[in-house]
Amino acid sequence: MPDTWGEISGVERVHQPVIDDEGKLRGFLFDTVVGGTAYEGKASPRHRDEGQAMAWNIANSQVRGLVHIDLSDAGAGTSMTVGLEIESASFMAGMFFGAIANAVGSGFPETVERLAAGLSESA
Repeated sequence: MPDTWGEISGVERVHQPVIDDEGKLRGFLFDTVVGGTAYEGKASPRHRDEGQAMAWNIANSQVRGLVHIDLSDAGAGTSMTVGLEIESASFMAGMFFGAIANAVGSGFPETVERLAAGLSESA
């Protein structure tokens, strides 16, 4: 749901979610602030295999990328693998890409831990 994505490091706000008739999130807009400048981005699903994996395309004027989550059976539990791939989408972003990537990635492990804890609580 939109609130889950709002927990990702670097995402200031999630808005205009698109939810289908089955109650599944099909896209949303998000705001990111970098260096005091706000950028609006769009997230759209790339792949979904219910209960196994999902991947979302993310893009704004400065970066584009992919967030993916894969679940697998781990005996008494479930193993969750989460990845974030980003690349610069503009000349300016390319010049400062190291700082952008560090800002986005700095809180990502904690975000994944919160996501995993939330999933285990709802199970």
